Amino acid sequence: MTKVIELYYDKLSGVYDKESVKGKWEPPKEINKTLLQYRLVKSKLAILDLGTGTGQSVKSFIGKDCEIYVVDISHKMLQIAKQKYPKVKTFKYDLSSGLEGLGFRRKSFDLIIASGTLEFVNHIKRFVDGASKLLRPEGYFIFTYEVLLRNHNLQKSKVQYNASGYIKNPPNNTRFKLYRIEKEVVTKTLNKAKFEIIRHYRFRAFLKGPEKFPVFYNLVLAKNK
Repeated sequence: MTKVIELYYDKLSGVYDKESVKGKWEPPKEINKTLLQYRLVKSKLAILDLGTGTGQSVKSFIGKDCEIYVVDISHKMLQIAKQKYPKVKTFKYDLSSGLEGLGFRRKSFDLIIASGTLEFVNHIKRFVDGASKLLRPEGYFIFTYEVLLRNHNLQKSKVQYNASGYIKNPPNNTRFKLYRIEKEVVTKTLNKAKFEIIRHYRFRAFLKGPEKFPVFYNLVLAKNK
């Protein structure tokens, strides 16, 4: 499954930014907008972007003398992120293995970003706990997740294959699992990890498939205690 995801995004990398515009991919925009709104775009921060893709979510920090570490499963995505933003430090890594394997010291970061990442991870508690350990006291964790919506045609199941529901007989290179989470589960998990939730809201994340079905994510901004 991991290899399928890697190959899928390697293939998509060359057109990812263009397709993001075409599909109205909003998570990085929402993250940048929220960080600006709460005046968290500052200089000289240590930032970790988990599942960076082509680096869309760190755009606001470029040129601000920040240490930016970007992680992705796709080597080709990381190559493009590096071409766009030469000073970022890239790490190829499968985040479904947990954050411990990244090898960063505890309390290393002022800000952790995860845009369009948690839908590939089937262990929200482990992910949140890992972020808490890597964040400095008073550090911020901002992330999106695909929310479970029981009355939505595409988002009514906790686990679903990527192309299921809108493509008949999808090719094997699109058949990887996506995970959805209820808002209450995320809230409870963050509270147990001693995060203070600053903001938690829903937005239309993108349009999916030929029929342009709207897909909804939630965005969370939380502060490490």
